[in-house]
Parts: sequence; structure tokens; C-alpha cells
Amino acid sequence: MTHVFSVPKEKAQEARLALEERMLVDRHLKIAEEGGRVLIPLLGTPEKDLLDAFNAILVEADMAFRERPLPPMEMIRKMARKWTPSISVSLLPEKWELLGDVLCLRLPPGLSPKEEEGLAKAYAEVLGARSVVDYGPIGGQFREPTARSVWGEGTVTTHLENGVRYKLDALRIMFSSGNIDERIRMAKIPMDGERVVDMFAGIGYFTLPVALYSCPRLVDAYEINPLAYRFLKENVALNGVEGKVRVHNEDNRKCPEGKADRVLMGYIGTTHLFLDKAVSILKNEGGWLHYHETCPEELIPERPVGRLKEAANVRGWSLLEHNVHMIKSYAPGIVHLVVDARVG
Repeated sequence: MTHVFSVPKEKAQEARLALEERMLVDRHLKIAEEGGRVLIPLLGTPEKDLLDAFNAILVEADMAFRERPLPPMEMIRKMARKWTPSISVSLLPEKWELLGDVLCLRLPPGLSPKEEEGLAKAYAEVLGARSVVDYGPIGGQFREPTARSVWGEGTVTTHLENGVRYKLDALRIMFSSGNIDERIRMAKIPMDGERVVDMFAGIGYFTLPVALYSCPRLVDAYEINPLAYRFLKENVALNGVEGKVRVHNEDNRKCPEGKADRVLMGYIGTTHLFLDKAVSILKNEGGWLHYHETCPEELIPERPVGRLKEAANVRGWSLLEHNVHMIKSYAPGIVHLVVDARVG
């Protein structure tokens, strides 16, 4: 017999996410349904607040073991033969992003609407997605994806990462899973009692983990895109950090100067054009900059570090210390990096 979290069916998905966040779900056993309730096998005993929040009860039940699954790509190939037998399996995308329950992938060109729908169903069935988006290049001032919905209903979802909830519209808002290590790293940097400014907050990519885990006094989060700002505001409430985050739907160049201990610059493309402003935001005694850039490999670290030194020098400061961290490959020969720099 196994300890089981019995929850009304309509609350099961949210309850499962909450239990997984606390690492309480036994993944070796199958989730079952019985009499309008969903039975989630547990590794431990959840606190009373979870039971109350989802109108759940603890019971004992015999739960079946999960079968050892095939690798996802092999399962997708099998499902694709069922839904789209006309498409060669060699054309099936082998990379995707699952944001919450919305799947983002790049479909092969030249498919008919029926073939696109069938292929989307195959991926969705295997990966547990509610809807599927054909995802193209990201560009423009607001770093928006070129995307379209090909299957399912609704592309607004909540993505859980490192205990942080990010609500977004996967069709209209960029979210890079490749930056997960950097978001986790920033959450581990002590910022006790600091005033932090996030110049390019988006939906809270760095604002939220910093506010949740780094112990700042206040994060001023600037986001000029009205849609991203709307989700940023919702995400601050969703993660319960209203007392630590102040959001601004305006150009970060309007940010008051001489007030911050630390400035986050989690944007790429033209970030260097904002370095002078970032330096001016820091307090008179100086502080930390976290400066992102895409840089040719042969210019690392000279170009990003040189740009920081030049910006600091405008205020009569110098680089007191710095560290360069590689985030990921951005394009052949081009690296997305971040420099942690203390100036003063």
C-alpha cells in the first residue's frame, strides 16, 4: 500500500505541480483516477496547507508501477506513423521546448495543414502537451518569436523552473530554456539587503529568481514591452514577491541614477549601448553589473571587458574585479556570455 494524495479531478494538474515542486511525487508509480478524484502517489507526507489548498485527503492505495518508457523520440516516431504516415520519420524535429503544457518546435516546411495537425498530435500525445506552437526565429526590439499555433487551444501557460513560476503566452513571449543555468546561478548570488535594478526584466526571467532566493531589499524591474510587463506583474504576484519587487512599464533610461547596489542587464543584441546608463544607476560608491553580450569567440574577453572599462571610466571609475561566464553557443563562432563586474 502507498501513501496517496487524493484530489478532485479539476484541481489535479495544479496539485501535481505543487507536489513536484516540493519533490513529493513518486515517479515510479502511475497516477490513477477513481470516482472523480485523481490519486497521486507520494514519497513523503505533504503539509496541511497543501491538503487545504486543493481540497485533498491522504489515503492508502495499491498503485501500479510505471512501465519503463521508450525514449521520447522513439515514441514520437511510433505516434507519427499513426497520425502522419505520409511523412518520413527523418523529417521529424528532434529538438523542442515544453513551456508549461505548451510545446514549441519547428515543423518541417511544406507540410499540408492536415499533416501539421497530425504531427503536432503525435508530439503532444507523447510529451503531454495541451497545445503545439510552430516556433520560428526570435527578433525585434522586444525579442518576440515568429510563431503560430498549429494544434490545441490556448497558448498561455505557467512554466515551473527551479521553484519559480513563469506565466507567459508561448505564442508571443520568448522564453529560452537554454538560459536555465544562468537563472539558477543568479539565484545563488547573495544580494542581502541590496537594491537591485533589472534593466530588461521581460516576464521576470532574472527578477523572480533573484527576488525569491538572493535576499535583496528591493528589485526595480523595468520592461518596456506592454505584454511582457503584464505577465511580469502577474508573475510577481504568482510568486509572492510583491514586497520585494517594484515593476515599471517604461524605458529603463528613465531609471533614477545613483540608487542601486547592483544592475542586471539580461538582454542581448544592443546591450552595450545601455552600459553608460547602467553605470550611472549605481550608487556613488559603485557596485555590481551583470552584463550580457553575444560575442565572437576570438574577441573574448577583450571586447566585453573593454566595453565595461570604457563605461566605468566615463564616471571616473575602474573595474575592481570581473568574471566572464559562458552561457551557451548562440551561433557558429558566437557565444552568449555574461560578465559579472564590480566597478567603483
